[in-house]
Amino acid sequence: MTNPYFRLLFISVNVLLWSALIIFGLRQLGNQQSYTQYKHPLLLSKNIYIFQSTKAENLSQDIEIINKNDNWVPYIDIEYRGDYWHVIKVLSKKPYKSKSFGSVKGYLSNLKSNSLAINIKNKQLYMFAELSNELNAYPDLSIIMTSETNAIGREVRNKQPKWIHMSSHSLTSRLQLMGALFLETITQIDADIIALLQVDELSGRILKEVLKRKKLLAIDLDTAKTTDLPKHFNIYISSDLDQLKSIESMNKK
Repeated sequence: MTNPYFRLLFISVNVLLWSALIIFGLRQLGNQQSYTQYKHPLLLSKNIYIFQSTKAENLSQDIEIINKNDNWVPYIDIEYRGDYWHVIKVLSKKPYKSKSFGSVKGYLSNLKSNSLAINIKNKQLYMFAELSNELNAYPDLSIIMTSETNAIGREVRNKQPKWIHMSSHSLTSRLQLMGALFLETITQIDADIIALLQVDELSGRILKEVLKRKKLLAIDLDTAKTTDLPKHFNIYISSDLDQLKSIESMNKK
């Protein structure tokens, strides 16, 4: 095979063939895995409504409605600043600005709900022991935790494995990338809840893999802007209280 073009074609075909065989083998290996759902009492609810109170106008709105509904969950952004953990409202990302609504400790003292979702905004996880101590003072409180920083998510999972862990958008991006490579069956999915910004953010093949692993799907109604929701969503996130009430009313029919 002296012709350089034929040699290049021969090498290219072999590379493609071996790549296809490797991908097929890895997919088969992933397909042989079996999965179980995290048996947390909160996740057994048919539908869960997460009210993102720090994006809403009135931080106290969640208290009165959630106290009456076990499957309603307040959702707060928190960060450590100064000398304690704050409940915050993010005003802008660049440059980063936020407004404090007061301490997490003070918020917990007024909350009578049996569940709470927290988004840790710190770029590095420090003074986490203080936060754990404040939350551990309420042993019956179910915690859903997320963070936009992957390192924090991994560290909290190691420190608090009994918490419910909700994905950040970076996991969705990773799933999309691995799906494009046909390697979604071997992708590590650490979260118990996969939160999406749009209803069609995951392709059918990736969605099938997520559901096969018995992960729950949440939709952020603030970004999805739709009332036509597929049945595989049973967790709804919004800063619009009326919107969540409307979804709950439709689900009860």
